[in-house]
Amino acid sequence: LMTQAAFDIARRAVVGSKGIYEDTTWMAHGPYLLKGCEDPVAIFEVGVRGVSPLAAPPDSQKAKRSVAAGDEETLGWRPAAGQRVPQRKAWTLEQKLGEGGFGEVWLATHERTKSRRVFKFCFDADRLRSLKRELTLFRLLRDALGDRKDIARLFDVQLDEAPFFLESEFTPSGSLVEWAEEQGGLAQVPLDLRIGLVAQTARAVAAAHSVGILHKDIKPANILIYQDDDMRPRPRLADFGIGAITERGQLEGRNITVAGFTDPDSDTSSHAGTRMYAPPESLAGRPFTVLGDVYALGVMLYQMVVGDLERPVAQGWERDVPHPLLREDIAVCIDGNEEQRLGSAQGLAKRLEALPERRRQYGRRRAAVVAFGTLVALVILGSIATVWGVRESGLRGTAELQRDRAQTMNQMFEDLLLGAVAWDSGDTRDIRVVDLLDHAAPALVSELEGKLELQAEFQAILGRSYRYLDANEKARPHLQSALEIRERLFERPREEIAESLVDWAELQWNMGAYTEAEPFYVDALRMRETLARVEPDDPARQLALAESKQLRASWLNRAESAEAAEDLYREALAIRRTYLTPPNRHIARSENNLGFCLLRQNKYAEAQAPISAALAQFLALSPRDPETGEPRPTAEVAGVLNNLGRCEMELGRHDVALDLLREAVAMKRAVWGDAHGSIAVSLHYLGVLHQRRDEPAAAVPILEEALSMRERLLGPDHPDAARTAVELGGCRLALDAVPEAHALLLRGYEVLRTIDAAEPERIRRMLTWLIETSRRLDRADEQARFEAELARE
Repeated sequence: LMTQAAFDIARRAVVGSKGIYEDTTWMAHGPYLLKGCEDPVAIFEVGVRGVSPLAAPPDSQKAKRSVAAGDEETLGWRPAAGQRVPQRKAWTLEQKLGEGGFGEVWLATHERTKSRRVFKFCFDADRLRSLKRELTLFRLLRDALGDRKDIARLFDVQLDEAPFFLESEFTPSGSLVEWAEEQGGLAQVPLDLRIGLVAQTARAVAAAHSVGILHKDIKPANILIYQDDDMRPRPRLADFGIGAITERGQLEGRNITVAGFTDPDSDTSSHAGTRMYAPPESLAGRPFTVLGDVYALGVMLYQMVVGDLERPVAQGWERDVPHPLLREDIAVCIDGNEEQRLGSAQGLAKRLEALPERRRQYGRRRAAVVAFGTLVALVILGSIATVWGVRESGLRGTAELQRDRAQTMNQMFEDLLLGAVAWDSGDTRDIRVVDLLDHAAPALVSELEGKLELQAEFQAILGRSYRYLDANEKARPHLQSALEIRERLFERPREEIAESLVDWAELQWNMGAYTEAEPFYVDALRMRETLARVEPDDPARQLALAESKQLRASWLNRAESAEAAEDLYREALAIRRTYLTPPNRHIARSENNLGFCLLRQNKYAEAQAPISAALAQFLALSPRDPETGEPRPTAEVAGVLNNLGRCEMELGRHDVALDLLREAVAMKRAVWGDAHGSIAVSLHYLGVLHQRRDEPAAAVPILEEALSMRERLLGPDHPDAARTAVELGGCRLALDAVPEAHALLLRGYEVLRTIDAAEPERIRRMLTWLIETSRRLDRADEQARFEAELARE
């Protein structure tokens, strides 16, 4: 007699000892309450047939058997190497392949044919239903689909008496996990072969779905690998032990006995297999559907692409997948919203099987984008030539000409640029629009040599476009040149000069030089006020004034003069509503900015109305997907979603805020790619939201990405980077990573203590955290310093 630990060690020891232990029998007698032990102890026996008792020891004063009702039938014989399978005397067990809550899986060999099979033994009465379920599902699969090489076959069953087992075909290469290890790691397998295995697995899953069967536990360990006639690896879907039947009629129509199901009509419970592959709706307790299996396939596709079967899908997974088409395939499978997820396993199989052709199409689109860059140059040259010709002809007045020139060139270029950013399905995130501008610029510059007025026009447009794409250093020389040329050419006040002053101020703003930006905003506003007084009935003058009022308001809003900013925002919105007809992008921008200003004043409920109005207009103006008719992602819609998310967060509606901010991040990634200041903004607030939900572990990777992005784009000493560092430091402190928290908090505080002086609550929060980290690090001098500074607040 022995305990389970000794029993298992002994079974491992006899592996490979052919013939020596043929007369040995291995038994499980169940739990016993032993004198001196609080918990029951499972007792096992190893003995020789005809000599050893091979029966459960009787109760005594020192030991009493404690077997629950219903468990008796699963006790008794246990498998071991060299043992023959009861009721299958021709089969001898070789080695254990695996185990689980249900029991054990063993490899056996036929003594005459030498063929090999897998026996899945069940030693748990509660799990016996799983074997019966698997048998029922296999019978349905075989009856409806015939024998398929991509679905593991069952050959025999023993469910009437112990030991209970299923007998299935053996795959020498083992599971996908074992096969990958044999190859030296999954990363050593060619990518196209990995993708092909997922596509073929999806075909097998789709076949099961076609007859109303859900697998519910798709993962690499349940994908067996076999060799086809050409010795190519192929997948085989196995283990339907927790599967479900969605259509009872499939069974009744084939006269298959139902076994292992509590209710075939409703056995699509939320329970799924391994958590890593379980869809969000299952974890939330909602019914499991075919979309749950699609989600698991998406997770497995991600793992196969990155070459790591243990890597979970986590925040920022997109960075691991450099291939835009595969990134799209994964995303559509693992979308947290069931309505947005790919609808079938067959759909995934088709996408992956068509990947070579899709790559060729993508290559043609890349070539088209390069051609598009040339088109940008040609269109701008054409518009310049047209306007220049009008100017030379003298057929129109100077003021009208100026307005037409600005409107024609700006609108045409903006339309082309926005079209490039939202190119087709978002696959051009690898083809930067910045590169298109670089491609177009030289031809335009050489074409306009000596034509100073038009050269300034082009430099302004080109610089503005670089700035729009966060390529600030590339924007600087163009905007500076435009301003210098216009100052030489024109006398003040002049709209062209005001426009360049605004462009230069916006560049400084983008680069975080807010103080340097202010005089240019003020100068442009005064100039436009003068021009508007001279021509009060000119809509162009009034709209230009509205732009300067709005930009000045944005500067004041950031400088904590929100009330003054609100007045200017309302004035700008009133002008735009007077001269423009909704839906209009400029009206929507004014509404969104007013809402943001109200948000900064903690008027969260009041802010929702203008922000929601802006969202409605931006959605109405968004380009539509030709297939679905749904609005395509745009930077403007994403920005409004971000502001709405912030409102909901401050109003305490955290679940709503979480959806909005996640959508904002996803949409911004679709528009901008993987690195843009606007993405960092939404990531920052998403991290803050997780922090407020008391989820610091979830917040940390999000804030780390935001901080990395801001440091890269703005520099480590930028105020926005400092604010993210502070939030990250707070989360690190909550997770007891005190040294890291202290460094982040101190860094942020040194940058922000002057900038945020007008917000004492924010300063006090940083100081409170720093006092705590200093205390826990035994830095008495620093603690005293921060306590003194807090007292002054």
